[in-house]
Amino acid sequence: MKWLDPKTGQQRSKWFGKGEDGSAAQKAAIEFDNELKALRQLGKQLPTSGNPKGISMRELAEAYVGHHRTSGKNTKWLRDWISVLDNHIIPLLNDTPVNKLEYSDMVRIMDHYGKRRVSSVTINRYLSYLKAMFRFGIKLQIIENNPLEHWQKRKELPKKSLLTLVDLRKIQQHSPDHLSWAIEVAFNLVVRVGRSELTAITWDRVDWSKKGVWVFMPKTNREKFVPCTDAFMVKLAERESKARSRHIVEYRGKPIGCIRVGWNLAVKRANIPYHTTPYDIRHLAITELLTRGVDPGAVADIAGHANPFFTITRYHHVREGAKRQAIDQLPSL
Repeated sequence: MKWLDPKTGQQRSKWFGKGEDGSAAQKAAIEFDNELKALRQLGKQLPTSGNPKGISMRELAEAYVGHHRTSGKNTKWLRDWISVLDNHIIPLLNDTPVNKLEYSDMVRIMDHYGKRRVSSVTINRYLSYLKAMFRFGIKLQIIENNPLEHWQKRKELPKKSLLTLVDLRKIQQHSPDHLSWAIEVAFNLVVRVGRSELTAITWDRVDWSKKGVWVFMPKTNREKFVPCTDAFMVKLAERESKARSRHIVEYRGKPIGCIRVGWNLAVKRANIPYHTTPYDIRHLAITELLTRGVDPGAVADIAGHANPFFTITRYHHVREGAKRQAIDQLPSL
């Protein structure tokens, strides 16, 4: 709710939280609106702050998520973000109102995760979400302060993956049929393994005439087309003829939410001696393409990277081997 402070000419606001008709939030908003009307009629000064304690991080997050949901955007990552806030970030801030937060509070968050050896990628993601949320609050005049206004992302080291093609095949051999198929789809389509891409692909995204699959990537809000080998297209046709749902990857006629648990069990059964995650499937696919001398621009398109430069720099260790193979082709003088 917003109102104009007649003394300063500034717009004030108060956030009551999200609520349906008849909810406590709606009743509180109506009650506060009636108080403002009464004060105007009596000629008394209107409040300079809608909430003496200030809007909390949780309230700001609810407004942020609600805004994205009504905009028709994918909100799965936002639900996960709320969970991260509740379980990890808000406890570190002692429920301090957003307007009273300072950059030193943000540094405390970074130090907390840094000491626990959380990757720079994860820390950057958390802080980026916070920064976007603060900007949203300022734009809607819910808050007045952005403690991350001048924050810059930490340098992210390239992710190291030990997974090899031989070991991936071992993991497949120790996987149930639906997991083995999920691994094969992820590898051939070079997709992010999770709800956003792999398990979201439906049969109507297969382009049989072009021999490939269209994949929407919520992370970049773009779509990519991945051409497939004749052998994989045959497997797709076989799977579709037996499919019990509209999803390419399914289990007993229902889409799969996550393969991490099944993956970890298969890794254990296959006696893989190092830590590996489902993400490594995508990493391995990109590595294999680059190792085989595929043009980095084409690899970037297949991977869904916005810029080939990202592919080249992120997988520079692979290209070092390719350069050695190339230089060996030079004739001697």
